[in-house]
Amino acid sequence: MGAITQTFIYSFESDLQHRVHRSWARVLKKLWWQRIASTEQSDTLTKLYEWQLSTARIHRLGTEGTNKVYADLVSQQFSITNEYWGESLKLSKQKLRDNKYDLAAQWASDIGDAGAFHPQRQVVRLLQEGKVAKCYDGKPFFATDHPYNPFNSGAGTYANLYTTNADGDPFDLNGPNLAEAYAIVEGICQPDGVTPRYLEGSQVIAAPQKRLVAGTLTGAKTITDPTNSTGGASADNILANQSDFSFVAPIIAPELKAEPHVWYLAVPIVSGDEAPMRGALVYQEREPFVLSTYSDMTDAELARVNQFEWNYEGRSAAQYGDPFMLFRFEGTPPG
Repeated sequence: MGAITQTFIYSFESDLQHRVHRSWARVLKKLWWQRIASTEQSDTLTKLYEWQLSTARIHRLGTEGTNKVYADLVSQQFSITNEYWGESLKLSKQKLRDNKYDLAAQWASDIGDAGAFHPQRQVVRLLQEGKVAKCYDGKPFFATDHPYNPFNSGAGTYANLYTTNADGDPFDLNGPNLAEAYAIVEGICQPDGVTPRYLEGSQVIAAPQKRLVAGTLTGAKTITDPTNSTGGASADNILANQSDFSFVAPIIAPELKAEPHVWYLAVPIVSGDEAPMRGALVYQEREPFVLSTYSDMTDAELARVNQFEWNYEGRSAAQYGDPFMLFRFEGTPPG
C-alpha cells in the first residue's frame, strides 16, 4: 500500500468512528444505570455539592405569638473528583499501511462497547462495595445507622441495609417482604426525623436468578395469596396495582449474579428535580469519551510519523449520593 496521506487517514478514522458509534448504540439499548443514578455535569476537576438540610418546621408560638423559634440552618457538603478513563491503540506505519482496517476494526468495536458500558460498570461497583465504602455522612453507603441530621443526633437514624424482616427471617424476595420493604422506604423522614419524605421505593433491582420472582411480583395480575392457609389459592396482586403501590418494571442485572439472594429497592430518578444529588448514585461527567484524530495533519506531517496512536479517553467519576434513595435486602444465601 502507498503513502499514508490525509485521504488515507480520513478513510481509516471514519471507519473507526463508525464502528465505535455503532457498538455504542447497540450497548445503550441494554443499559439500566440511569434508572437509579443521576448524571451530573462538571466544569472543574473537582465538583463541590452543597445543599441545605430541610429542617424547617411549624412551632407553637403561644397565644401572643411571642415565643419565637428561629430556624437552625445547616448544610451538607460533598465533593467528587474526576479521573481520566480510556484506552489507546498504537500501530506502526508498516502495520497501518499493510492492514489498514483489520487490526483496528475489532478494537474499535470493543472500545465502543466499553465506553457505553463504562457508567454502568461504575454503578455496579458502587453497589458491590456499598457495605464498606463510605458516603457523605461518614457511614458505609449501606448501613443500619445513617443519621437523619448529622448536626443533630436527636433526630435519630435510619437504615438502608436489612438482613432480616420484621419476623426475624431472611429478607427473601417475596410478596410480604416486598410490601414490607416498600413500607420501610415510605417511612423515611426528612432531617428533622419526623416529617415524611413521601418516598416511593418502586424500582426493584435483582440478579437474573430472580427474574421470574421480580417480574411476577411487580407485574402479574394474580398471585398466590400468602395469607391463605393452604398456600395455593390465587388472589389479585395488589403489588402490581398502581393505586396501592407504584412499582415499575424491575431491573434484572446480570452483573449481580454472584449474589442471587441480594436484591435492592430504589427510589427512581425524577427528571427535573433541582436537588444537588437527584439519586442514590451519581455519575459525574467532565468530558465524554472521544477518539483522538490525525485529521488536522498535512501529508508532509503524516509522512514523518512512524508510530500512530489513537487515544479513546474521557473524564468522569461515580460516587454515592443519598442513602435514603436505595436499600439493600439480603435473603437466604444459596446452598
